[in-house]
Amino acid sequence: MCIRDRSYGGNIYKNACINGIVEVVAVVLSGIAMSRWGIKLPFAISFGFSGIFMLLIPFVTRSEEVISMFIAFGKFGISACFNFVYVIVGELFPTRIKNTVLGLCLITDRIGSILGPVFGLNKSLFQVVSAILCVSCVLIVIQFPLKVHQ
Repeated sequence: MCIRDRSYGGNIYKNACINGIVEVVAVVLSGIAMSRWGIKLPFAISFGFSGIFMLLIPFVTRSEEVISMFIAFGKFGISACFNFVYVIVGELFPTRIKNTVLGLCLITDRIGSILGPVFGLNKSLFQVVSAILCVSCVLIVIQFPLKVHQ
């Protein structure tokens, strides 16, 4: 999503600063949400939040400010989700395979980071694929059998 900010124009330094601030706020608020409401609901909400804004980007006006705002909201949701993955892996899997599963999650994340610029060449395709993945993750997350904060 950071790569996408450059393709929409505007000041790339300001966009990078906004992306950094959004990520820090998302990590802090995801920690607070986990302690208040458990992990399942905030995880599903942050995936849904990100998916909705990613899906709406191709349909909004061509105003750079509005598009940058939608990208920031999408990045907020994804950054919060990345923070939740560490806790979810600890709760879902037995001790023997926790590290292996977490490693697989992080490898998949890095593969997505590598393929992101390729999908970024077609702006609409990138947004639709990201939104579909987020919505499908919401449907998967609500099925998780978590043992804490139920």
